[in-house]
Amino acid sequence: MTSSFLLVENGGPSFSERLEDAYTHCESIARAASSSFFRSFRHLPDPKRKAVNALYAFCRRVDDIVDGDWLPSEDLSHLDTVTSERLTELLESREANAIYSNNEHHERLRALMLFRSRLDDIEQGLPMSDQIFIALADTLQRYPIETDHLRELINGMEDDLFETNYARFED
Repeated sequence: MTSSFLLVENGGPSFSERLEDAYTHCESIARAASSSFFRSFRHLPDPKRKAVNALYAFCRRVDDIVDGDWLPSEDLSHLDTVTSERLTELLESREANAIYSNNEHHERLRALMLFRSRLDDIEQGLPMSDQIFIALADTLQRYPIETDHLRELINGMEDDLFETNYARFED
């Protein structure tokens, strides 16, 4: 079965080779980031283990973006307008200040916007080139996981970009 999310170039690796490479990449992220999670995943049947690794790699990268530990190497300037709009929306809704300098904050939020746009691309069946999103697209085809849940994860991670003030200790 070939899927529309993976663009196979003539003369390049086959669909199954690219997909396997993508899942291997996600596994390496899970292995490097969390030995306890990774050890628990190894007991799952192969298809489920691959899916969990793809989801974990997505979540890990989103968290790494917010923490400033990882940013995509590609040019993201095409996301500047939508990033500025999102920043304005977030600042107004939270009535809070950004934690990081303007440039750092913009870069991190822009990377999150890239991840949001790639989720849109997956929903539209567009070809993926990033290994995490190749594996994630396949996982979302195989299992009943809604992309809105992944967007909510990004929403939650955005909170870490802003100061959090509580009126009471109980909050």
